[in-house]
Amino acid sequence: MGYSLMKDISANVLPEVKATLPEDYAIEVNGRRYSKAFYPEPIAHEECFGDICNYSGYPDYWLGAFKACNKNLPSKADFSYDFFSYFYKFDKTSGDYVLDDEKISKAGFNLSNSNKLYLHEIILNSALIAYMPPVIPFNQTPEQFFKSSNAIEYVFSIDGATHGDWNAELRQVICLLSLPPSICEKIKDWYNIESYDCTISDDIIQSAATSGNFAEVTPNIVLLNGLKLYIGSDYEYIEELSDAESDDDRTGFVIYIDVNGDSGAGELWEDVFPYYLLGSGKVLPAYNEESPSGGNTKDHLSVNVLYDTYSGQKREVKLLMTDANFRSAACAIGYIKSEKYCGDKVQYDLCKDMAKDCRMIVKEPIKIF
Repeated sequence: MGYSLMKDISANVLPEVKATLPEDYAIEVNGRRYSKAFYPEPIAHEECFGDICNYSGYPDYWLGAFKACNKNLPSKADFSYDFFSYFYKFDKTSGDYVLDDEKISKAGFNLSNSNKLYLHEIILNSALIAYMPPVIPFNQTPEQFFKSSNAIEYVFSIDGATHGDWNAELRQVICLLSLPPSICEKIKDWYNIESYDCTISDDIIQSAATSGNFAEVTPNIVLLNGLKLYIGSDYEYIEELSDAESDDDRTGFVIYIDVNGDSGAGELWEDVFPYYLLGSGKVLPAYNEESPSGGNTKDHLSVNVLYDTYSGQKREVKLLMTDANFRSAACAIGYIKSEKYCGDKVQYDLCKDMAKDCRMIVKEPIKIF
């Protein structure tokens, strides 16, 4: 039941949500759209707003950026998860990761400072610099460099004791453009519902997921058939799929569904199951590593895998897998290519041949899922 609902949401609701993403943008990275890089105009101390100003006497370029972007500057998560992967490419000749000139240019950055790229975030009284060198040494991936180096430095102190003033070539910024509206509102408008509360934040939902107990949490949506939906994220980067081959498979929503309604205990992996609704339109049931549940047990979602063979013009449909769990089948046919999701389950060589058309046929679950 839960998987069927998610497939329906993917077909009917997701396109409406994605259609609301801003069209005037320079780059799109993991589902978030950003403006073209620009040089912000500084603002004087007397122009500062709220408690953002913490010094006096000098024009401030980064608060000017903060104002120009309507406070929507990239976040620390954008630096660590998005930009460090997006702006680098692997150079086979040197074996290093190097800044991708084409993507740098597309974003509008002018690398006049020794071909180094600095990205900046302002959080109240703190300005964050993400330093991105032209080459990441020691065969590190961008993610490894981010985690192991001093790539992120705070140049404002919280109490305003220090202040950094950068050269003009380091004053480029990009704005995070508006995110799509809550998928909760779209689902509420599309389906017959018993009740809804789209004000319940994803932080509350994630807290319930961490504890494993949804019993005391108000669902975002209750359908007339009793299914309860908890929206666990905005349209954003999904850590559990961060190594997916396709950008659209790394971004989406995390939605939890209580398939028993009021009759169950509201426990994660017992009657509440998480799904990934991806920007690609794919739906992946998450699974429990410790005890088979969700996408890694055929008791919850049983799948057959079919493929085609040809003899002249005659097509024959053959069975490749029977009564497999969703995870095994999805990884075997290449529906999802992610080591984090698939583990040691890799795509079958047979399914790498597009003419074979490997495909999943979802069977009725043995247990409600």
